[in-house]
Amino acid sequence: MPEHRFRENELISLPAPLRADKLYDFLRNQFGERGRWWEEENEPAESRSQPLLRLESDNRMRVGNYVGWLHYEGADFRLYPKCWPSDSPPSEQEMIAHLLHWLQQGKSMRFPMMQQRSGTDNTCQWLPDVLILHFCRFAERLLRHKPLQRISSRHQPVSQGAGRLNNRQYQRNVAQGNLSAIALERRVPLRDIPLHRILKHVCERLSKQTKDPQCVGLLSSILQHLQGVGNLKNADPCLCDKVKLSIQEKTDGYEDLLDMCRFFLHQAPAGSIGARIRHWNLLLPMETLFEDYVARLMESRFSRQYKVIAQGKNLPDPFLTHQKAFRLKPDLFLKNRNPEGDNILIDLKYKIREDKKVAERGVKREDMHQMLSYASALGVSKILLLYPNQPGRQMQNVSFSHGGEANEPRVTITAAEIPFVQEGKPSVQKVVDAINALL
Repeated sequence: MPEHRFRENELISLPAPLRADKLYDFLRNQFGERGRWWEEENEPAESRSQPLLRLESDNRMRVGNYVGWLHYEGADFRLYPKCWPSDSPPSEQEMIAHLLHWLQQGKSMRFPMMQQRSGTDNTCQWLPDVLILHFCRFAERLLRHKPLQRISSRHQPVSQGAGRLNNRQYQRNVAQGNLSAIALERRVPLRDIPLHRILKHVCERLSKQTKDPQCVGLLSSILQHLQGVGNLKNADPCLCDKVKLSIQEKTDGYEDLLDMCRFFLHQAPAGSIGARIRHWNLLLPMETLFEDYVARLMESRFSRQYKVIAQGKNLPDPFLTHQKAFRLKPDLFLKNRNPEGDNILIDLKYKIREDKKVAERGVKREDMHQMLSYASALGVSKILLLYPNQPGRQMQNVSFSHGGEANEPRVTITAAEIPFVQEGKPSVQKVVDAINALL
């Protein structure tokens, strides 16, 4: 089947013979595992119905606020962010570059591959292959340099030798005039332990899913390291939780390797190997990505001037009323470390600001009421509403003021777009400069 590209929130018609109800059930099972990969607080009951793709009539589905890649029954779906206009979707490399950039800057998305910068350039054409490549580079380097079973070396005549030449020892022997004996490294087979069996199973499955030459070559190399290791009888991801590692093994990186294996095991549904190959998804919540990206950027770049408080945690008085009701949860509260400076409230809106009404300039009425209530409760006079930008479209910043008469404090609310999506390679500094100009 051909590849299908859809924009976030778009209504799609599934091609025959795919059935929307079957795809919905598959995604519902996958969505149940989301707690392993991103944080969600106070999850509403209706979220159990999975918002990745919502069922519509006539074998149609509507894309939620999730983006990424979905492979189901031979069909490939690419879901791209609404930050890009529908008439100008991103190229595959643009989308990969931005998603990797957002994932690496944030913390709420617990993707182990993003925490191990194993290699730089790649030519992969979709994000799952990029993640597989990160995993392969890390695993191959770990098995080669820090195997759980050490390499044994011994000197013997060239005519009787078998193994890999130790170049450093050979040069030392030549310098000493000893040309008949060299050091050969013989690799003792890796121990047949649960960790190696899990790794072998993951690599065998990934080798059937990826066609990227870099990934295929590295997976083949890893499986050569694992020759002699038995097969995994049960591919339950919970097996990873039962593996016991020593302190040294955790320090060497095997705990990270186990996290990566757990990730790939969770990406496949229960069932036969054939079913696992037909089904694959990597869908990420864009609202979480946007909010987490900006929050972590503020913490890392503005913490000298402000104490950054996210989601209302550790606020001195976190309630809207004196009766301790209606908890306040502003996205970001910047407490100025200078007692004479102003505190700032930031609300992150993963929305495309539409300039339909000149007076309101794309700011929703409910957002304005919410910010004014927060300003009154927290005693702030400056509020920022930050939106993602859209390439090729320039929206001017707009400020609104309220109060200022008699004893009522004056509150200024500024709505602005930040360069969340950029041309070329994404840069953190561009976002920092845009936010700094607003503070």
